[in-house]
Amino acid sequence: MFYSLQGEGPYAGTPAVFARMTGCNLRCPWCDTSYAWSRGTEMTPKELAEAIAREARRAQLIVLTGGEPLLQADCLAEALLELGRMGVRLPIGIETNGTLPPGPLANLLDHAVVSPKLGNSDYGGTGRPEATRVHPWWLRAHRERLLPVYWKFVVAGEEDVKEVEEYVEEHGIDPRSVYLMPLASTREEYLERIRVVARLAMEKGFRLSPRLQLEASIR
Repeated sequence: MFYSLQGEGPYAGTPAVFARMTGCNLRCPWCDTSYAWSRGTEMTPKELAEAIAREARRAQLIVLTGGEPLLQADCLAEALLELGRMGVRLPIGIETNGTLPPGPLANLLDHAVVSPKLGNSDYGGTGRPEATRVHPWWLRAHRERLLPVYWKFVVAGEEDVKEVEEYVEEHGIDPRSVYLMPLASTREEYLERIRVVARLAMEKGFRLSPRLQLEASIR
């Protein structure tokens, strides 16, 4: 649980309180938050709501992230309902790999950032396994505008962006909702790669997502 600036995606630069949930069902080899796969503090939904409320005084946004937060969708839904009873009225977004539906969170979110996994996420480089495919709910939510859904792809270069183009075309995704984010685990790697990704974003008509936590050492 922490207060910071959102570092990525459509709300980059926004003061936000983050609730990072433990556990992930994919565990990509380049993950920059792999500590969240197993480390955490057990809380009841009420305790979680109280912890978010304590950090929310200066925030403009609540971000549910992970790991994969939808592994704990029931707990999060109870916590968000409790936040409402406490009078906390901030927009709520979720960062998800999209492999799971939102369940009870569907009507409690103000937006979602879905990060489908490309071939570069596969363990062994043999293509995207079936288990990493986006759940149809998110595609329907995007098409039918059930809530704002943004698509964030972690890319290293032209081959990854070609895969993004194919994915966007196959699923009828609005290119204006697509963000390309450089694959990097260090500041040096990020600064080297963002120039390549920026050029590709301009060429293909996608948006560029920064990674402020790497660029400026923001938590």
